[in-house]
Amino acid sequence: MRILSTVALRIFGKDSEEVHQALLALLTDEDKLVCILAAKALGKLGKDSEEVHQALLMLITDEEQQVRNKAARALLYKLGQKSSEIIPTVIRWIKQYQDSEYVGREIDVLWDLVVQDKG
Repeated sequence: MRILSTVALRIFGKDSEEVHQALLALLTDEDKLVCILAAKALGKLGKDSEEVHQALLMLITDEEQQVRNKAARALLYKLGQKSSEIIPTVIRWIKQYQDSEYVGREIDVLWDLVVQDKG
């Protein structure tokens, strides 16, 4: 049922605060498919905020590769194009979690954003 709700929010949801909050809540669901669909939906809706950045950055540390991939794609390809705030957010995240085993992925995301800005 949560998967259907996520898909419905993505298809029918407008960029409203209710949809935004519902998708953010679904990012922490125990069903990984729900997390993946919520990350993808947030990227598609393009609601750019510090709260979305932080939630997606936390998903990059997920054990599931597909979850990490969708979170990085939402940050890099969807939200990163619209926000000058994403690079400072990623830098703060790297400093905060510099001892994390996943920080290398975050550095890769930051590098891709920098290269994208120059290209």
